[in-house]
Order: sequence, then C-alpha cells, then structure tokens
Amino acid sequence: MDEDHLTEIARGPLVILARSLAGTPSVHRRCMSIHCAGRSLQIEEAEQLVDQWFGQGVRSA
Repeated sequence: MDEDHLTEIARGPLVILARSLAGTPSVHRRCMSIHCAGRSLQIEEAEQLVDQWFGQGVRSA
C-alpha cells in the first residue's frame, strides 16, 4: 500500500472522533489524547492533522 492510501485509512477514524467531540468543551478535549503507533496525540493535534489532510484533498481535487 502506498502512503496516500494509508493516510486515507487513518483519516477516517480521526474524522469520526473529531466530529463526535465537536460539542465537547475545550477544557475536556485538552485532557484527552489518542494513542496510535506508539505516539500520543492530543485531540487538538489530531484535529489539526485532519484539517491538514482535508486541505490537501481539496487542493488536489
């Protein structure tokens, strides 16, 4: 599998998570993190990654 395909696979769950947390107060979101591939991402970092990925998708479309 190429890197773009793996990015698409990873993006799906992060998008679902980000959308599910949309109504969560930022105070609570700052206390949460995602653990993936030995790395811990804060929710805000994950949201930034999703935004970057969507931006890349929009530019390339």
